[in-house]
Amino acid sequence: MSTRSAPSDRLKAPFAAALLVLGFATLYAFTAQRGVSWGDSGLFQLRILSNDLQGDAGLALAHPLYVATAHLLARLMPASAQLWFLNALSGFWGALAVGAAFACAWRLTRSLRAAALAALSLGGAHMFWWLSTMSEVYTLSVLLLACETYCLLTAVQERRPWPAVAALLANGVHFSVHNFALLSLPVDLAALGWLAWREPAGRRGGVLLLAVAAGMAAWLAGALPILTLAADRHQEMGSLWETVQDVLVGRYGAAVAGRMEVPIRVTLFNYALAGMSFALPCLLPALRAFRHFRPSRTMRPETVLLAVLLLVHFLFWVRYRVADQATFLLPTLFLALMLAARPLATARRPRLLAVATLLASVFVPAAAVTLLDTHAGALLRQRGPLPFRDDLRYFALPWKHNETSAARFASAARRELPTGALLYVDSTTMPPLAVARRQGHLPATIRLSSEPPGPFPPSSRWEVRPFGDYRISPPEATVVRRGTFYEVTPTGRR
Repeated sequence: MSTRSAPSDRLKAPFAAALLVLGFATLYAFTAQRGVSWGDSGLFQLRILSNDLQGDAGLALAHPLYVATAHLLARLMPASAQLWFLNALSGFWGALAVGAAFACAWRLTRSLRAAALAALSLGGAHMFWWLSTMSEVYTLSVLLLACETYCLLTAVQERRPWPAVAALLANGVHFSVHNFALLSLPVDLAALGWLAWREPAGRRGGVLLLAVAAGMAAWLAGALPILTLAADRHQEMGSLWETVQDVLVGRYGAAVAGRMEVPIRVTLFNYALAGMSFALPCLLPALRAFRHFRPSRTMRPETVLLAVLLLVHFLFWVRYRVADQATFLLPTLFLALMLAARPLATARRPRLLAVATLLASVFVPAAAVTLLDTHAGALLRQRGPLPFRDDLRYFALPWKHNETSAARFASAARRELPTGALLYVDSTTMPPLAVARRQGHLPATIRLSSEPPGPFPPSSRWEVRPFGDYRISPPEATVVRRGTFYEVTPTGRR
């Protein structure tokens, strides 16, 4: 397919991209969660408000540039709107990522139709919309991956190494946001070396040396935030190897290596959530085209580039078996849509496909909840529901403006817990309580502990038991439910 475009399309492309960014930014802002969040999203809220650039789970989960940027922007907002703003900020990054996806698809195909359909598919995909309404790092990660991909496509199409240097800069910035960047780094370096080696023999060595030096400098400049934290951590640890491990995998070395065991029902549920992101009519022309796809020596270098990037990210995702595996889908989703851009350029009735995709973004999750409420709901309830939360609707519905279970949980803590209560929590239930306490909505006298209880104190305590088989109270204790929480007292004490 020719990469030439009609003059009218070249004039329309910037306006189409701007319209997509504005439309999805509005959608994500209106559907963003209004208050505190469970789990990692709530932890991000807490870290951003505290400007905690390191966290306590290793530098692999620090995401310092994301936290620092969100903290600076949140300071511009009144305290009453900060939590909504932190959630909506993910949607702002997501909307920009949609615009960047449009630019990548346009660069690849010079087709307004292909670029618009690919961008609509990304913005309306279930997990992308879901993560654009909560405090999460993934949408900013995809934005930077899209910038990196655009630079690589430019370099490969124009057969010049210098745009690949810009790709390495984007990769370094991405590394300061998320470790996903490291998956693309070898591809960036290989593309840079290949393009430099294509120079005439007389200047090949000089161009290669200069390009590699410029690329390394650009990457180091972009990665400076995470590298600065790594230098500080090395001073604390005194071991280079331990520091590298901390930066690369943190506490999740087993999961990165593919050795972490996750219940099969959790894995299947993650795959079902991932499948919902691909259940869009826009992808039908691409599926039809891929049925007749045959690799050949004439395959374009940019297609090979995208295929390699997709394969690397997909293999990482499919073997990264963690409880929230579906949330790591976004790079794979973005690259799959970029690879589908060429078939989308020949799609018939593009307006109908665009409208059908937007409608499917709303009705597919709603239909899934309606049809699977009995079976999937029972499957999820095997682990026990969190207070006030319907897990099926929580995960299957991408919009979160009406998802108030974490806020209701924090309000219940304020109403029901006595002064001086010692509350045992886990990584899911701690963040909304900690954020509420930081904002003054929960008394500071209520103590939160995620450590296993030691010797049983003489006074009564309270604990959160988020799952049916989750019990952290000692065996000599009696546990009695008091409203939302559980009172723990020594056996025999009244």
